[in-house]
Amino acid sequence: MTSSPDKTRFSEYAKHAADNEIEILRSKRCGCFFCRHEFDAKAVHDWVSDRRGTSALCPECGMDAVIGDASGVPLTRSLLKEMSQTLYGDDYMETHPEAARTYVDRYATGKIVHKAKTEALFLRYLGILAEDGDERAALVLGDLFAVGDEFVKPDLQTALAYYSSPALASNTDALCARGTIWLNLKSSDRSTEWSAYECFSKAAALGSLRGVYYLSTCYFEGIAVEKDARFAFDLLNSAYPEALYAFCTTGKEKDCDLIRDYAEQMGKCYEHGVGVNSDMFSALRYYLVARLAAAALAPDHQDLKKNKDYARLDRLVGKLASKLGYFAETPVFDQDTFYDSFCDQQDGYSPKAFDLESYDEESGELHFSINFAIPPLIIDVADLFCAFCPQKVHWHFTDVASFNLGKENVFERIVSPDGDTWRFEHVNPMDGSSSPVGELRFKANPEEVKAKLEKKIRSKGETKARGKGKKNEGKGN
Repeated sequence: MTSSPDKTRFSEYAKHAADNEIEILRSKRCGCFFCRHEFDAKAVHDWVSDRRGTSALCPECGMDAVIGDASGVPLTRSLLKEMSQTLYGDDYMETHPEAARTYVDRYATGKIVHKAKTEALFLRYLGILAEDGDERAALVLGDLFAVGDEFVKPDLQTALAYYSSPALASNTDALCARGTIWLNLKSSDRSTEWSAYECFSKAAALGSLRGVYYLSTCYFEGIAVEKDARFAFDLLNSAYPEALYAFCTTGKEKDCDLIRDYAEQMGKCYEHGVGVNSDMFSALRYYLVARLAAAALAPDHQDLKKNKDYARLDRLVGKLASKLGYFAETPVFDQDTFYDSFCDQQDGYSPKAFDLESYDEESGELHFSINFAIPPLIIDVADLFCAFCPQKVHWHFTDVASFNLGKENVFERIVSPDGDTWRFEHVNPMDGSSSPVGELRFKANPEEVKAKLEKKIRSKGETKARGKGKKNEGKGN
């Protein structure tokens, strides 16, 4: 008959779960007194380092409750069960939210094996945290039930309940998610449309760029409001520079997704004259940005042509390029490429350095380079080029009427107050005020510049159509 474990020694046994790297490496078998799992010591691959030292994490549950047989502790199934019930108990996670949060974090980062049993614990502990007012836990549960995974079936009603948690009342991600669910839960009296509109408008008011995008969709499509394409376009246009800034400075998946949607929608507006005058050149510019974002979102191993978002945007680019007579070529870093790249503020905060190389006042030729702290997004629409470039870019401008550069050459912001001026400004980080570092002005007025550009573009298309394929030497003049 097996004797019961000595409960008076449980605290002593538990000490072997802390700072136990050497013991685990010397052990053959291990046991976890949290989940009661027994396993080969070689199965331990993850460790946690804290004030106690380096401790093994259970490969089954991810908790630092592992004891190796090199400790001398008599590891038996009954001992692990008794220790688990005594030291943890069924309601341990309810009374120790930090332990629940630790499990959730380790599961989310892949330190705990993903299977039905461990995901059930993951959901249970998330529920405990959400009930306790944890904003992140409620959002994760909403996301899980909104899209589902290998163990959870999508359930929009359950997702909506979590997204509607009091803890998420002002969470813009939850508001946008609630709005999209309301649109999927259509009703005969269109009340769900109004609920969606309320969610999107609140998210937009709280500063969410995704909320602004969805709100503009409401006005484009007449969801709960009268259609107003002009207002919808203005919403997108006003928020686009901020969306572009996020894309250029963070590279996060959500920002790539956001700028793709913004740029594609604005491209459609310009192409079809929805809310703004039709402009094929501007439409192509936005489609190029959207295509770049779609490429960034595609899995590394995937052929881009097989990615549906990239393929769709590539077709849009190809269609307009064909109409305008453009072909993909090496970009020319001149004034129209500068305009294509920076007419929307990419980054008005990180430092940049202006290096003057030469300026011929008589001919109006200016050669300079800019050193960027963050690789800049360079766009040359006529050459179908859109990519992040090295942090030092050389430029060649012609038709420059005047150029001034102060003693300081470091600036943060590039602005064009009118059609024929570029200003380089230093931004005060304390109050946001700005002061000019340098300024250049072109000889021609904006209409003349545009006419020359259009002439150059036509010439380029005609040259290529004749099969010469030679770069137009007058690009930008």
